[in-house]
Amino acid sequence: MRFEDRSWETPPIEVHLPPEIPDPTARSMVWQSIPPSTVSIYDREYRWEGESRLFPRSLCRLIIDAQLWMSDTPEERLMMWAAAKALRGRKILVGGLGLGIFPQYAEFAQPGRMFTIVERSQEVINKVAPVLLERGINFEIVKADVREYIQKVQRRIWDSAYMDIWPGNPGQEGPRDRDALVKLIGRRGIIKGRTICWGHQWSADGPRSEEQDMTDKNEGPVPGSIEYFEQKVLVTAANIQVLADRRNKLLEESKKIEDQINQLNGSALALQNTASEIFGDEWKEATTRIQESLKKMAAMPPAPSQSAPKPPAKKKAVKKATKKKGSRSSK
Repeated sequence: MRFEDRSWETPPIEVHLPPEIPDPTARSMVWQSIPPSTVSIYDREYRWEGESRLFPRSLCRLIIDAQLWMSDTPEERLMMWAAAKALRGRKILVGGLGLGIFPQYAEFAQPGRMFTIVERSQEVINKVAPVLLERGINFEIVKADVREYIQKVQRRIWDSAYMDIWPGNPGQEGPRDRDALVKLIGRRGIIKGRTICWGHQWSADGPRSEEQDMTDKNEGPVPGSIEYFEQKVLVTAANIQVLADRRNKLLEESKKIEDQINQLNGSALALQNTASEIFGDEWKEATTRIQESLKKMAAMPPAPSQSAPKPPAKKKAVKKATKKKGSRSSK
């Protein structure tokens, strides 16, 4: 079935990209700021419409050995979102990690997917994989060439596949290499459903007319159509999933706190039993006396306020009987 990869539907979510890396040397991530004037989409120039989910503030470009391999231009986002919606199933084979945009779109289109991403550049893996981890994407990465991996992999089947391993403009490259990769995947029997290659139909059809591009841009889902309600259902389901994930996270944290309280209670009981075994009846009597003392202290009335101290009472003079010297007692 024909898949039109040059559809024009703005992706409904913001994507996270690798952090800015200022080093512009070869084999490194390079960020370029694009002035708000015009941008090329499907071989046509359009006015920059300001920052949005389709027109980011700046474009992220990955240059390896002086070759532009990856970017997040508006047309890249449009094509990846179209592919993300078209794929079916939970297990997805992805050829090329890129900037990590496609897994984010595909996860939003159908939450709970598991991605097997084949990427040959360790540098790309190191810089992009942490972004997917932060987004909570379920994925595994295989460091290998995509074609070699497909030829060697055994006893694994995915529901769908998305291949994005080509630089340059699909309209100028032709479909031969993409056709060959799709046929290889078909011979290996590892995909149950559809395989979509980035820019495949574009490479087969060549440049489109301006009238076709503008028609795609202006159409969009017609209110009341099946596509319109499908998009509404997707967005609603995604929001419900986000709330459910937050609820589950709160329940997990509550369970952890409850377990910690139970552990503390268990430790206190164990200490009490140990002390009782060591000291026997003396420990029980001492515990009882302490509890009774605490009860008495709690029941005692508050102490009266202290007044100014009274002056000490004067002592009465006491006359002492003295004996004269030389006197004798009479009988």
